[in-house]
Amino acid sequence: MATTVSVSLGRLGVAFAAWVATLGCATTRQPEPIPVIVADPPVQAAEPAKPQPKQPPPAADLRPADPRCGTERIVGLKAVVHPGSFILLGDRYGSNEIPEFAGTMVCEIAADGTPVHLGLEIPKLDQPYADRYLASAGTADDRSRLIGSGMWHRTYEDGRSSVALVDLIERLRVLRVSGMPIEVHFYDVVFGKGGGPGTEKEKAVAKGLLELRAKAPWDVYVVLTGNVHARTTPSVPWDPQFEPLGYHLAQAVPELVSLDAAYPGGKAWICQLSQLGTRIRCGARYVDVPPYRLRPEDLPRAPDGTVPTRFVGLWPKPTPEGFHGIFHVGELTASPPAAQ
Repeated sequence: MATTVSVSLGRLGVAFAAWVATLGCATTRQPEPIPVIVADPPVQAAEPAKPQPKQPPPAADLRPADPRCGTERIVGLKAVVHPGSFILLGDRYGSNEIPEFAGTMVCEIAADGTPVHLGLEIPKLDQPYADRYLASAGTADDRSRLIGSGMWHRTYEDGRSSVALVDLIERLRVLRVSGMPIEVHFYDVVFGKGGGPGTEKEKAVAKGLLELRAKAPWDVYVVLTGNVHARTTPSVPWDPQFEPLGYHLAQAVPELVSLDAAYPGGKAWICQLSQLGTRIRCGARYVDVPPYRLRPEDLPRAPDGTVPTRFVGLWPKPTPEGFHGIFHVGELTASPPAAQ
């Protein structure tokens, strides 16, 4: 059974903790030592740091939610959004909840007229498919044409071509029709079979995104990407020389904010080797339960005491992987391939 540790974190008057788990395509390291407040025994804790000052949990945003975005606002979102914001969302591929969060986030930002650009980890060469769909009526035939490229028909679908991603693009199409200033960009760079040579691909993707941002630097940019790519510090356990996308973006945009997905468990559409290591099998599988949890008193609450499912929280300082905070989406459910 995994050890569960409760911790208290805060910045901008927000007290949060983050679950650190195996997400996306890699295993993340635990953040630097932080004070252990409450623990479920047995816990093997290193020498605890000095307790941080207790800060009150945030209240929910009391402004009425735009009905186009849902009934519940994302608590803490306004702490990371300003003119020119560049935000990375570290994805755990294959869920319904993370693309849904991205759509709600973009909607809330654009609802007051702020131009928003959402980047999706789909080959840049497929951008004409996105443009054609966004200008369409969103019929079943239009949807079939959207997923007509090879990206949606790979042998092993890893979640980047899921039903949830197509639903997200459709949601953005509808929001654009309603008048919201939203642009959708496919940004991935394909280097050939195998996906690309590590750091060189990350550099190429960063270059493309930075060129895009240079055209309208005061707009808001949200990029949904695998949580390994979203790191802003170099090196990963399997490649000490690896420099992820987030690292290269942060060199050019120091104010960039990278948020890692947080959730209490659930399932995602995952491809992994069989027990014998001879075949890759894909399907709905349980994700690892992250080792950290929020204490009840640190949960954000509405005036009536209810706890929102979706919220954003910031660390006092970045984690060793370079994440500045978390975006919490609730329990995950698996989203199968759109072309299945």
